[in-house]
Amino acid sequence: MPSSIASSPGTPDAIDGRRLTAVVYADMAGYSMLIGEDDAGTVQRMAELRADLIDPAIARHGGKLMQTAGDSLLVLFDSVLSAMRFAIEVQRAVPDFDGDYAPERRMRFRMGVNVGDVIRDGANMHGEGVNVAARLQSICPVGAICVSRIVRDQVGNRLGLPFRELGPVTLKNIGQPVEAFVLGPVVNCRASAGFELSPNCNIRQLSALGTKILDSGAPASPIPRRSAVGS
Repeated sequence: MPSSIASSPGTPDAIDGRRLTAVVYADMAGYSMLIGEDDAGTVQRMAELRADLIDPAIARHGGKLMQTAGDSLLVLFDSVLSAMRFAIEVQRAVPDFDGDYAPERRMRFRMGVNVGDVIRDGANMHGEGVNVAARLQSICPVGAICVSRIVRDQVGNRLGLPFRELGPVTLKNIGQPVEAFVLGPVVNCRASAGFELSPNCNIRQLSALGTKILDSGAPASPIPRRSAVGS
């Protein structure tokens, strides 16, 4: 199955803005707590993370940042492989970016990746592609990447990734169960280290791990490292 994506047949972009797209939805864990402790500092750190790491990675992998909401990002790609390379690069590099901070003050993300129809309505993005990616993100462990079956199948073995199958999962406001896979830090539902998922972690335990701060891997490429202030 090809990794590049064409527009949905019979639904030209010029008519209704509908396009079959690879979607990455990223959300920062613990953002409200960080804002509550230091709102100005958190906003500044997020801006630095965007400028130093996330925005250059989006450009490098041919993505387009469509929406931001303080703690979340919606990025679209024409290639599934490019979407996954972006997600992996960011997840591996973020721990190095602010490693000088205390664990409870570090910035970490959950990410969901899906392929599906996306409908543009001005600055807003709608459609199954976005909805499923956002819901996959919500069940992800911190520092990990959760993907749908179509993403897993299109990536295949080309990136050599240790996906762990979660099976069909019920996602909020999604009509049918979605076959999901996860790539991320070792998670045995008790401890974490490395970049693989332990087979003895069920979906309920996996979702509960969203409250933990997990580190993963070395950065994919060198990035400037900011010094912690007041840590």
